[in-house]
Amino acid sequence: MADEAVTSGYSSSINKITTKDLINEAIKRILSSWQNYWDDTPTSNKLRNVKKTIAKWSYLKNSSRREQITINRARIGHSNITHSYLITKEPKPMYVSCNSPLTIEHIIINCPNYTHSRHLLKNPTTLEEALNQQCQYFHFFKINWSR
Repeated sequence: MADEAVTSGYSSSINKITTKDLINEAIKRILSSWQNYWDDTPTSNKLRNVKKTIAKWSYLKNSSRREQITINRARIGHSNITHSYLITKEPKPMYVSCNSPLTIEHIIINCPNYTHSRHLLKNPTTLEEALNQQCQYFHFFKINWSR
């Protein structure tokens, strides 16, 4: 009966969608749902301020695992120099020369001590620009913190 239904001229056309097409559509809908969830995430989320999409980040060609970790920690605003006070139970660190809280954002965007380095890296005005996919700031970290 099934063969008759398919081959008869009276049956409605059967939707011939391949498994691959179904999987691609499912993935597209899942990613869209995740992106909507990410868009609704409060902007107080540190990573949300740097990363606007759920797309996977790529890294500079030939970057080491250590370099990728450094960039990721900078992107979420966590580093040993800015967050070690949580472990040692000391007061939150201040940047002495600026009298400002010591944060990744202050170091990369605002600190007058790094104006020359920012100029060399084309003066990003936001963390999103500074720490995007083409992140040049690993060189900034090497230049300024390798001493």
